[in-house]
Amino acid sequence: PRFGEHFEKDVSGLFSDIWVDMTDDIYFDETYDFTCERLEKNGINPKSFFENKIVVDCGCGSGKFSATIARLGAKEVIGVDIGEKGLEFARQQAQKVSYGERMRFVQGSLLSIPLEDSSVDMVWSNGVIHHTLDYDKCVEEFSRVTRQGGDLFLYVNGRFGLFELLQDTLR
Repeated sequence: PRFGEHFEKDVSGLFSDIWVDMTDDIYFDETYDFTCERLEKNGINPKSFFENKIVVDCGCGSGKFSATIARLGAKEVIGVDIGEKGLEFARQQAQKVSYGERMRFVQGSLLSIPLEDSSVDMVWSNGVIHHTLDYDKCVEEFSRVTRQGGDLFLYVNGRFGLFELLQDTLR
């Protein structure tokens, strides 16, 4: 097997159990509140940002951001991740809420997103591409699946923590 296949399995294994004990209030409500607050701090209205859009959540893990995006009015949310355990958890969680019918979850690599060209209005990728082998290829794939004029939300962990705290304080 190629190095990349081992790498993706290792990453999948590393993150496969971090949400097992997550309560519904954390999964649904805290993630929703956190996402709304983050967007609003940056001058973005969360509801109009997602309303009636087809969104792919690239590297969705447990699907908690997928659920938030659907709750905020997306027409459809497609969660893509390499880890089947997380995807199965996300499918179970989706059954608990009325907006879960607008979510679906697909196993696949962000280096070859299993979607057609120009098939989504927005790519959401929250803290994921730095866990891949090829940032440039991820961004190429994000571009490939996004319709012309679509949106990309890309959050990459870097100087998180003190930097973000300082940024919030300065705002």
